[in-house]
Amino acid sequence: MKPVKLQFSGVNSFSENTEIDFEELSRNGIFGIFGETGSGKSTILDCINFALYGNVERSKEKTDIINYKCYSAEVTFVFSMTNDGKNKLYTVKRTIKKDKNGTHKAELYEKDGENEVCIADKTSTVEGKI
Repeated sequence: MKPVKLQFSGVNSFSENTEIDFEELSRNGIFGIFGETGSGKSTILDCINFALYGNVERSKEKTDIINYKCYSAEVTFVFSMTNDGKNKLYTVKRTIKKDKNGTHKAELYEKDGENEVCIADKTSTVEGKI
């Protein structure tokens, strides 16, 4: 799996929309994630983990990742992966809301030419496909 793009908002200390273009970062080879304590390095990894698996291991409750100023956390993660001998592009989107149920939505898309085709649209089916 190769990360392509990560977009998130309402997660941990990031209340505003944030976008990371991994293709741009890795254009010259490898890259590192550096910063002061509390600057959000672990949040980047938390967002990828949440997008793929629907949870963040260091959080007791799923809603713990939601920024205290926000009603929801939203993560979109684009990654490429070799599947059936072909390099394919996938997008996983997850939202969790700070309501009494911790409403959680997930969708998984596969790029097919110019179109994105939804291949899973429920948390359980997304987790199964991932």
